[in-house]
Amino acid sequence: MNKEQFMELLDYYFRNVDETTYREIKNDYEEHFRIGVENGKTEEEISTELGNPREIFNECKEAGIIRENNLFGMFNLDSIGDFFNSKIFDQSKDKDYDLSQQTLEFDNDFHRIEVKSNADIDVSTHELDKIIVTYTTTDETQKLDVDYMNHVLKLGKVKMEKFFQKSFIKSISIKIPQDSDLGLNIATASGDVNVDVISNDVTCNTSSGDVNITTQSNNVNVNTASGDVQVSKCKKEIYVNTVSGDVKVNSENPEITVNTVSGDIEIDVNENKDLNVRGVSSDINIHIKEKKGSIELRTVSGEIQIDSYYKDSSKKISKSHDQSFSNDEIEISAATVSGDITVD
Repeated sequence: MNKEQFMELLDYYFRNVDETTYREIKNDYEEHFRIGVENGKTEEEISTELGNPREIFNECKEAGIIRENNLFGMFNLDSIGDFFNSKIFDQSKDKDYDLSQQTLEFDNDFHRIEVKSNADIDVSTHELDKIIVTYTTTDETQKLDVDYMNHVLKLGKVKMEKFFQKSFIKSISIKIPQDSDLGLNIATASGDVNVDVISNDVTCNTSSGDVNITTQSNNVNVNTASGDVQVSKCKKEIYVNTVSGDVKVNSENPEITVNTVSGDIEIDVNENKDLNVRGVSSDINIHIKEKKGSIELRTVSGEIQIDSYYKDSSKKISKSHDQSFSNDEIEISAATVSGDITVD
């Protein structure tokens, strides 16, 4: 088949894939046709080398590089109100305001803190046996919404009927006791999130804010559209979904899952437990201090570099690279469409 026929079939089989993801894939195949023609090949020869579009789609899907309708089960805005507040009506965020500061104190008898706001959010520890919340507002008559029941402290809210109004709360700072193990559930549309705690599980959902989490707890779960994410010290399980933000993970040996469309990924661990990394146009760099286990890496057109410690049992499937490196014990899996993958 010629280029036009090949691309039409590619359009058909990838018709239900996220538009941003498919654009990266399609551009990559168009580039292969361009290079092939410059090297004197016919369109038919190039099509044969690239493989059947249906098989290409199935292989990308099986590799976890794409999923139909909703790539990676990716980030969903918590509400339309969050979207409008963050993308349209909170454009005045960077302006200078006269800020009023308010402080609230709570007993240390909560199992979880839930925060929902368009503000920047900071959580850290202190030596006191109580929870202290400090927030800034551009209008001192506008108070932070507070609710608590069943040992859950809820701070802030985004009201659907008011999503055309700007947010008055600009920052929220939360101090918790050092020995507290309460869970943290944070949602913000456009604010940055900074969490530096000791033993608290953290769940964070944000549209465009950057996320920086340091915790020695068992679990960190982050979903963001365009913000950068950095996670440090988590012991057991780290899960990150992002569309265009870069992801950095620095920890000892947790199970790690990272999904991104165009953000770059850098993982630095002492020893590999289970790593599952997927990207579309992402460059993926994995650094392992104590090497053991097995690694599975997948990319459509990017380069793969692997430390010589791992045995190379790579194979070529259609246009995608499917490479597996084994040393018996544990597994790393990484996939990208056009980015490079490095493991050292």
